[in-house]
Amino acid sequence: MLRLVERLFGDGEISEQGVLLARAGYMLAVYRDWQQAADELIPGEYVIEGHLMADPETLARLVAPLTPRELLLDDGRRLLILIVSADGAIMNVEGATFT
Repeated sequence: MLRLVERLFGDGEISEQGVLLARAGYMLAVYRDWQQAADELIPGEYVIEGHLMADPETLARLVAPLTPRELLLDDGRRLLILIVSADGAIMNVEGATFT
């Protein structure tokens, strides 16, 4: 079962292979997958999804559903994301969490 563990809002930088592509606002929801085992819950992977907020031209240029991009959050954490639609929908790369 997924449980919401954190909500993040801020301004960040999107880059690919160290090259800055754009700056954008972000809204992220961080979920943790938990599995029931006997009488305890076992923590699993994180699922992170959300949206980027920028002008439509910037968002359309960034769409690359199969190309991992790095999002630098305003608190200094980094996250590998996939930008999956021109409206700014994003999700973490499977198995990736904050660094």
